[in-house]
Amino acid sequence: MKPISMILLLTNRPSGQTIPAGALSGNSGSYQVIHCDDPQSLLDGLKEKGDSVPLELRPCLILLDWIRPDEECIRIIRRLKDDSRVKKVPVLVVAEQSDPQMVRQCYSLNTSFYLLKPADPSALKVFLDHLGQFLSLDGIKLPQIRHRWSSFPIAAAH
Repeated sequence: MKPISMILLLTNRPSGQTIPAGALSGNSGSYQVIHCDDPQSLLDGLKEKGDSVPLELRPCLILLDWIRPDEECIRIIRRLKDDSRVKKVPVLVVAEQSDPQMVRQCYSLNTSFYLLKPADPSALKVFLDHLGQFLSLDGIKLPQIRHRWSSFPIAAAH
């Protein structure tokens, strides 16, 4: 079975207004997008599972799709970066609005990218395609996904 790389999409947007999974598929088409519109429950689940979370369940990218980054977004980034299992996973914040102070805070917490969501959805798809190509380069090790945490309230986007 061919390994599947997982992108974890966390959002505070209303259902139907998030980045569609198709925009994340890139040219490789080898990404499983796990959508979570309740990031706090996911973080609580990580804490409960502790070290029993299998290593292969680590995503290759954590994407926070936020309307406007706020203290909740910062708290989530902080918790992710404090978790030894996912602290090295690149975090991409995509937002419609920016506050320079929040951008600085995101980067101070080692966020990999902060991207203002372009008005043209195709521009976002181009960026994500390029990012997907980068993440699938030879020599970059991506996690193998065999199964998902069934107890979490998350579902793959279609």
